[in-house]
Amino acid sequence: MVVCTNPPYAGASGLNGKLTEYLKRYYPNSKSDLFAVFIEKCLHFSQINGLVSMVTQQAWMFIASYEKLRGVILDNNTIENLVQLGNGSFGFADFGLATFTLSPPKSYFPSGIPAARIASLIS
Repeated sequence: MVVCTNPPYAGASGLNGKLTEYLKRYYPNSKSDLFAVFIEKCLHFSQINGLVSMVTQQAWMFIASYEKLRGVILDNNTIENLVQLGNGSFGFADFGLATFTLSPPKSYFPSGIPAARIASLIS
């Protein structure tokens, strides 16, 4: 399965109470913003031989509230590509964007580098 999306960007403070509680319960690693929940859900959709390709805010790569989500990504996926577009992307985004493609982990390095290996290289 291939999942490709530019998810909605909506911080938890702008969501209604029922949705906020649902996200806290079922998506504790990504509950801070809907775009991060979409990352987690898309990874679930494509667990076996799938690809996830997304355009999202770059916040998930740096902000402490997404540390557990980064762990899920790094432990369970291969980063096929990752481009940090930065602020002003597409001429309208005041926040930084990133595009990326993730696949299930590989035991070798044919087209992508296992994400956990990247983490060990930069640590």
